[in-house]
Order: sequence, then structure tokens, then C-alpha cells
Amino acid sequence: MADTYTASRLGLAQGGSDNFELFLKTFSGEVLSAFEERNLMMPLHTVRTITSGKSAQFPLTGVAAAAYHLPGEELTGASIDHAERVINIDNLLVAHTFIGNIDEAMNHYDVRSIYSRELGFALANHADKAIIRSILAGSLDQADVLGNAYTGGTITGGTTGDNIVDSIIDAAKYLDDNDVPATDRWCVLTPTAFYTVLKSAGGTDTAAALLNKDYGQGASILQGGQQAMQVAGVTCFMSTHIPTADETTATGALGDDDTRNDPFVDAGVSGAIADEGYSGVDFQNYQGVVFHRSGVGTVKLMDLAVESDYMVNRQGTLMVARYAMGHNYLRCQACVGIKSA
Repeated sequence: MADTYTASRLGLAQGGSDNFELFLKTFSGEVLSAFEERNLMMPLHTVRTITSGKSAQFPLTGVAAAAYHLPGEELTGASIDHAERVINIDNLLVAHTFIGNIDEAMNHYDVRSIYSRELGFALANHADKAIIRSILAGSLDQADVLGNAYTGGTITGGTTGDNIVDSIIDAAKYLDDNDVPATDRWCVLTPTAFYTVLKSAGGTDTAAALLNKDYGQGASILQGGQQAMQVAGVTCFMSTHIPTADETTATGALGDDDTRNDPFVDAGVSGAIADEGYSGVDFQNYQGVVFHRSGVGTVKLMDLAVESDYMVNRQGTLMVARYAMGHNYLRCQACVGIKSA
């Protein structure tokens, strides 16, 4: 009888019985790391987690009024307006792949780590795109749920670095005019707009005056690969997820019937296509968004989770990453879109 070798099972935890237990944890960690690495928008806005239900209510409170008091006049209490914004949970968003045993055996390099990162990237990219589009929807709304009218949520500048910086400054002024807090203000630009501003440093225009201080010794804001800059108190980032195409006929560009939020329909945008979720409008000429943390919200029912299952009947491993969230704007006066024309 031949000797029986004792195999060291790489996926078996000490004291456990599942030969794939450690593989699952490694896969989970890779997906979570990839999501956090690629996702920009989640830490920059309002997020609420619910344990059950299909939506969440975000209360909005109006402002109090002050008036002079005359002696003897009774104070009966002035009313403060209240309203709410409801954000729904979209359908379950999944990213998945299947690896056949025979393919994995013949392949000369490991693909599981590559695939797991791609699953995390897919979910992160979708979340960023949906949140940014919700900000654009808010910028196009002309009145909040309290009935207050707002105009100027879209800033049209130009294509030079000076134009773009002027647009960001105008957006900051718009937020100031509407009593939006000065902290937690963010800007996200397309790569073209972001690097156009950087190229303007060293010249004689507005962009150079603002950005020269970010170069040279001690210029930490543009060093270390952070790719961020400050303009008028607004922290600016770069992202490839700013929509720039005409999606008025692009059915299913980002959502279709699989979403329960319609930000552009909610905003009353002329020509917006119902049931297109975060799409259905013309995004041409957009360069970025400027917003406050309170401008957009996310409701989260099922946080990012991953599963890996070896299927004997299919002789391969199914890898799935998923979450259940929904996005929409909360305060239109805290959302600004920047366009070149």
C-alpha cells in the first residue's frame, strides 16, 4: 500500500473543518480594499444605514426668523418649516464572476486576486457615478421641498484653467449666498478640467495666483499622490466618473428599471426620462460638481459583502460581491454643476 501524504490545506483554519474558509476571508478583504481604494464619494456626503425597510427619511428644517418686540406684546412662538426627503433602496447591485476548475488549472498565473479587485472596482465605480449624478440633479432643481426658490445651481465658465477656477469660486459664492456651511465643501472635476487647472500654475491668471502656493517645499496638498487642491476653501478632487455624454436616448446607461430613485425626475428637469434612475438627461459640457456634505444622501440597507462558493455540479467557483443602497440629492442649494458652455 502506498504511503498517504498529509496535505497542508491552505484554506483550512486551525481547528476548522472547511477547506475553503480562509480563501473566503482573503477574497472578502481584497474586494473591500478595492472598493475603498477606488471609491471617492462615500466619505464626502451624508450616509444613513437602516436595518430594515425600503427607504429612509431625511428631515429638512427651515430657518427661524427674528423680529423686534414691543413692550406688552405677547410672544406666541413663531413656526419653523419642516419637510423631508425620502431616498429609496435600489435593487441589489451585484458584481460576479465564475472560474472553472479546468481554466484555473491551465492558467499560468493566479486570477482570483485580480478578479476580486475588479469586482470591488465595479461596485465602487457604480456608487461614485450614482452619487455624482444625484448632485447634478440637485443642481438642476429650482426649489427645495420647503418651497424656497433657488437659481444659479449651474455655473457656465469656459475651458481654460482660469475659467474653471473662476467657476469654482462662483460656486463657492453661490453656496455662501444660500447659507450653506463653509466646512465640508467638495469639488470633483473631470481629469481634463483638473489638469487644465494645474497647468495654469506659474502663469498670470487667476488659477496661477491660487495654485502657486501648492508647489515647491511644503506643498503637501499636491504631493504624496493625493491629487487634491484647494480653491476658495473648496477641496477639489479628480474623477473619471463625471458624466459628459448625452444620455437622453441611452436607455439603461446607469440604472433603468432596476433603481427606485429618479433624481432628475424629482428635480423636475425638462426632458428627463422617467424610470432611467441616474440617467436620461444630456450631460454634455459638464466639467464637475461643487457640493456640501448635506447636499446629497445615501441610504444603505445591505453594506458591501462578498461570497465565494465552490459548485461541485459546475466544477468551478462562483465569486459574488454585492450591496443594496440608494442615492439622491437632499438640498438643491448645496449642489452646483460646472459646465464649459
